[in-house]
Amino acid sequence: MKTLGGNATTMRALNRRLLRDALRTSDRSNLSRLARDTGLSIATCGNIMHELVECGVALECEERESRGGRPARVYGFNPAHAHVVALLLTISGGAIRYRHRVYDAAGAVVDDGETSRDGFRLADVHAVLDDAVARWPTAGTIAVSIPGVVNGGVAENCDIPELEGMDLHANLAARSGGAVILDNDMNLAALGYQDNPALPQDATLAYVVLSGDKCPGCGLVVNGRLTRGKSNFAGEVSYIPFESPAASAAEAAGRIAAVLVAVVNPHVVVFSGEAAGEFDSDSVRAVCRRTVPSQHLPELVIRPDYGEDAFAGMRRLGLESLAGDVLFREKEAIA
Repeated sequence: MKTLGGNATTMRALNRRLLRDALRTSDRSNLSRLARDTGLSIATCGNIMHELVECGVALECEERESRGGRPARVYGFNPAHAHVVALLLTISGGAIRYRHRVYDAAGAVVDDGETSRDGFRLADVHAVLDDAVARWPTAGTIAVSIPGVVNGGVAENCDIPELEGMDLHANLAARSGGAVILDNDMNLAALGYQDNPALPQDATLAYVVLSGDKCPGCGLVVNGRLTRGKSNFAGEVSYIPFESPAASAAEAAGRIAAVLVAVVNPHVVVFSGEAAGEFDSDSVRAVCRRTVPSQHLPELVIRPDYGEDAFAGMRRLGLESLAGDVLFREKEAIA
């Protein structure tokens, strides 16, 4: 049996993903259109589409009538072939809030729910995820957002004390048959907000969450890429050594924004969290202007609920994980 070399294997896997993405962004396509959209040959498209149909990623639809000869085969993307389960953990007054959503492979919400518990128990995390996976057994990826730094899968500097030092990623991966994504909520919110169509693809943005008595934190996207730093500590703005405490939430937000302008010069700074409801963008801008020249000031945005953006970030990473699994399975099959 002839085996493919490493470069040929990688190229075939990339072509498989290219076709998958072309299907996902179109309604129905025949081989000619897929070849035109991807730059691949019709023969290559035909071979790979056969594999994608076999594994359920694509559906062979009813043939459309042609102008003569045999009708062309038409293919469509199957959004039900895989799902992403996303879980957002937040804490308020000692109560743990578990918000979950399930996305199909096209990114549509097919399930969502919420529950709260007094105090944190790992068993509650397992129960929420197990229930979602039981109802959506094609879940290929689990994404979890926590209010703390994630370093090598271990939670640090977390607002939920019981998670401190826990390798939550390893714990969930041991229970899951698919991929596990675990990240800081502000990183995920920054990624989610980055998908705003009004922003350029290479935009620099900072997503700051100010939540009452909790330490502020920030997710950073620099030149279009999430910035984590050496130990995933980038954006921990609560450690900025201001000389005196801020007199108001607007003062605190303005100081943080001024530091961010000096360090990464963002296009936009987003403020969210409970304390963000105590000020408006004009008051924050006034604080910034005391130290930052006006021409360098970013757009200032206030978002009432960072959870929506965190879910958008989990959705994004989850769908990328599902697409990456197409490559992984291709490599496994040829190895």
